[in-house]
Amino acid sequence: MASSPWSLKPRISNRKTETDTSSSSTSLPPLPPNNIHLSQYYDSGFHTAPSSPPPEPPPPPPTTTTFSADFSSQTGTLIQLSSPPSPLTTKPSSPLTTVLHERDALPSHNLLKIKSFSTLAKSSIEKLSNDFEAGGYKWNFCIYPNGDKSKDGEDYISVYLEILETITLPAGWEVNAIFNFFLFDHIRDKYVGTQDASVRRFHCMKKQWGVVKFIDLETFNDPYNGYLVNDTCSFGIEVFIVKTRSKAECLTLIDNPVTHKASWSFSAVTKGTRKLLETPFVVGGDYKWRLLFYPSGYQIEGNKINNITSVFLNVDTSTLSAGTKLLVHFTFRLEDKKNGKHFERSDTKLFGSAARGFREFISETKFRDPENGLLVNDECLIRVEYEVLGVVTQEYEASTSPPPISSQDHFQDDDSGFQTAPSSPTPEPAIPPPNSSTFPVDVSPQSGTSTQISPPPPTQTIKPSSSLPALLHERDALPSHHLLKIKSFSTLLKSPIEKFSNDFKAGGYEWNFTIYPNGDKNKDGENYISVYLEIVETSNLPAGWEVNAIFNFFIFDHIRDKYVGLQDTTVKRFHFMKTQWGVVKFIDLETFNNPCNGYLVNDTCGFGVEVFVVKTTSKAQCFSLINKPVTYQVGWVFSNVIKTTVERYITEYSVFGDYKWRLLFFPKGYQVEGNKINNIISIFLDVDNSTLSAGSKLLVHFTIRLEDKKKNSNHFERSDTTALGSGARGFRNFMSETKFKDPENGFVVDDKCHIIVEFEVLGVVTLE
Repeated sequence: MASSPWSLKPRISNRKTETDTSSSSTSLPPLPPNNIHLSQYYDSGFHTAPSSPPPEPPPPPPTTTTFSADFSSQTGTLIQLSSPPSPLTTKPSSPLTTVLHERDALPSHNLLKIKSFSTLAKSSIEKLSNDFEAGGYKWNFCIYPNGDKSKDGEDYISVYLEILETITLPAGWEVNAIFNFFLFDHIRDKYVGTQDASVRRFHCMKKQWGVVKFIDLETFNDPYNGYLVNDTCSFGIEVFIVKTRSKAECLTLIDNPVTHKASWSFSAVTKGTRKLLETPFVVGGDYKWRLLFYPSGYQIEGNKINNITSVFLNVDTSTLSAGTKLLVHFTFRLEDKKNGKHFERSDTKLFGSAARGFREFISETKFRDPENGLLVNDECLIRVEYEVLGVVTQEYEASTSPPPISSQDHFQDDDSGFQTAPSSPTPEPAIPPPNSSTFPVDVSPQSGTSTQISPPPPTQTIKPSSSLPALLHERDALPSHHLLKIKSFSTLLKSPIEKFSNDFKAGGYEWNFTIYPNGDKNKDGENYISVYLEIVETSNLPAGWEVNAIFNFFIFDHIRDKYVGLQDTTVKRFHFMKTQWGVVKFIDLETFNNPCNGYLVNDTCGFGVEVFVVKTTSKAQCFSLINKPVTYQVGWVFSNVIKTTVERYITEYSVFGDYKWRLLFFPKGYQVEGNKINNIISIFLDVDNSTLSAGSKLLVHFTIRLEDKKKNSNHFERSDTTALGSGARGFRNFMSETKFKDPENGFVVDDKCHIIVEFEVLGVVTLE
């Protein structure tokens, strides 16, 4: 049992206490202890060096490994197909291992404001950590205000990301992630951060990645740079998980497609009340087809368009194999029975569950004008020519199947397939709907305003190439959201097909991935392959919608078994006036067609895209430091610690300062199901949540000392600085049980032990 606590007189602390750095403190989740769950053995707060070295520090548990790696925006194997554009230098600086880029969007997942930063920098605190969740995992964001000196980071600020609570993950777990760190510029109201799209592997042997030299302190402390204003600064991080959940499809082209023709006559077009004139299915080749005609236009709730006539072609899905689509070139011709000036429009699209065609085929006024001869005696004749150019089959889709398509989605006239020029000039081409805008903008990994804090490291050129305005980087991980394999690519190049598009879902939105096999010639992309990303189905979004996204395009290297793609973490804004972004000169055809490069093998190639939506869901917290913290001491005596069968001792809460505190002592170690550690004792400090303000935590430096009652000179103590709030904090592996019970050490005398805790509240963490 534990005796009532005794305390020493509080005092103002100016001391510097050092910590046993071999094994950092461990956190316990919220109590009561009957439902204790160990979150992780990681340093969950500030880190200092021990006031006196322990006689025999216990070895660190496996999960406390902190072998970090310095990386920059250009790390990893690099394929430079042309020289990168020079970033804009806006601030002088000392050398730094990375290039920082400005952006408006907040970091998606964690923001940390630090007040009284000078107090933090002058203190003995080595590092500050804060936990958050992203992508279904728990993470720890760690900042060294004076640099990680163990990694030669002195005079810099070092930043790290660590994955937590891995004991709940399956054996052999591995998490692939793309992440970037940010610093807020108060003057320009920008978030300045790394631009690194490299995929980092987190696993049992490597739980932490970081940047040792994120920014030098001279640049950071200069008030003209805007990073430290009124002794306040803000850091941020965002983490995107790269999961193997791509929608993967294969396009197989047909060498000699067969052209089919059909015609339908519609009567009582204007006199009836029917909104839709629908033909029965007719056989064309191996499939059945029908025509859908809307004399007064296909209307969508909330997106009505007046003075239009709509025409769609639809394939009977019962004649398709499961997961199959058809690549079809089709022409609709509205016969002019008076003048012979027929009206026609052509397109090439993918046909599956949705009808394809033109919502704005022709204006209703022009259609009904008797002078045009398109409607005679309230009758019209529509002829259709179509040919199946290829078949798209689903390779796999690891994610759950999309919900059933609504009736509204069955008619699409956005640019969702190949685009060809009409077989004959259209007398009056319809204005494309808002979501079919095709005004591409060439983007590159270095686009946008950037702040070069130092020159980037040299890149490794491994393949010669013609000019390309992008740096392509190799990686093993599949693109997260969409993969497209194209067989018989030479057939595609020789065809009149201008572009191919396919839709997919990512981040809760519908997207369209478009490839120009011969380049977007309207944007000077001839002799290149052009790629674009477009947001679609925007009619369902609220007025004034805006979607911020980070995306990258990929091409598969068959020889090296790698996905080669852009390394661009620039946030692009998708909105009503700008629904499409892309790269006009993604890769030149000479490089692409060279079989030695591995992009086109056996006339087959593969393209991919991944999209990470940047949402303002950051967990924002503020650290406010106290200039002169008060130090408290309290001691407990525990009896029957060897003879007892009790797993844990929990003291009563005691008031110190404005808060209540208690100690948790596990004489046989705090054990976690599936992760038991023998021969340890565990000790944790806990604060009563009811004495805290809602959403707040305390930044606490504490020392736990086990008294030597035999020699009175061989006390064992360990120290740490951490944020205390919803979970107890301390040391799971405080000391070996063998050493604790050894009578020569004097820690247990007459089956009793004395534990003294000294602590001080250094600051308060509040939820912004």
